[in-house]
Amino acid sequence: MSAAPPTSGRFWASNLAPAHGIDGAWRMLASPDQRERALSLVEPHFVPPDGCADLILHYRGGRFEQAFMQAPTVRFEIVSVDANDSLFGVRFQLGLGGWD
Repeated sequence: MSAAPPTSGRFWASNLAPAHGIDGAWRMLASPDQRERALSLVEPHFVPPDGCADLILHYRGGRFEQAFMQAPTVRFEIVSVDANDSLFGVRFQLGLGGWD
């Protein structure tokens, strides 16, 4: 998986090339700082334009919120992640994941 360097200590990514159709997995954990969580501070996070779709599981305060498919990123984006949020994603290989 080619990804930009993490912009946060909360972010982690791994290449899962041996899994058919899967490019990698990633996670962004809730902030370990109790003050940030109490204030629901938002942290900007850079998403590189890799053209791949992601299946994302969203947890808020340790409770499951939603699962969704993110369309392929075709230009860089800055997304805001709340300090109480944890995101877990599976990145599909280019051209897979339900988009043409």
